[in-house]
Amino acid sequence: MNIQPIQNNDLAMGKGPNKPNPRSIKNRIKQYIVDAAPTNTFNDGENTLKNWIKFDEKMSRPAENRGVMGGTAILLQPAIDASNKRVDKETRQVSICRTIAKIIAGTGVGMLVRGSAYKMVENMTNPEAKDKCARKLLPSKYIEELSKNPKLMKNYRSALSTGIAIAAMCITNFALDAPLTVFLTNKFTAAAKLKEGQDEKRA
Repeated sequence: MNIQPIQNNDLAMGKGPNKPNPRSIKNRIKQYIVDAAPTNTFNDGENTLKNWIKFDEKMSRPAENRGVMGGTAILLQPAIDASNKRVDKETRQVSICRTIAKIIAGTGVGMLVRGSAYKMVENMTNPEAKDKCARKLLPSKYIEELSKNPKLMKNYRSALSTGIAIAAMCITNFALDAPLTVFLTNKFTAAAKLKEGQDEKRA
């Protein structure tokens, strides 16, 4: 890779062709760094490449994607609540319990709804099926194009199932997420207080 220098030979501005250009010096330094950097490639076999493609396809699905977000949240958010020194110990414990309950409820319900939506879309976007129900969600103008392009079909299914899942979650957030979050928060809070009480008795 070569970095093209920027030259300014405008004599009217007092910068002649023989005068050192700070930008040129800067570009030379950048070019030196680029040339000095090692160029390596990974020599992966065909099976490894296929496995990475399968992994990418699976993790790009709405349900699996929501699971990754939930796993990241369960690792980070409780620790953030625990480090909040602006509140007392009991408030921190309740906040941690509520955060964990919210993540578990949201991730569980979210994966269930998104996974069900994707499965439904997958079953109703089969261009090779003779049953009309199996092609119900395929746009008639693009059936041939989608059937010839698996990647485009995958993106179409993911986008459509995500939209359906978002619409469904407008209901499940109130019908399932909220009650489950309250239930788990009460359970976790009670367990934390019980453990705290046992520790005080042992002391």
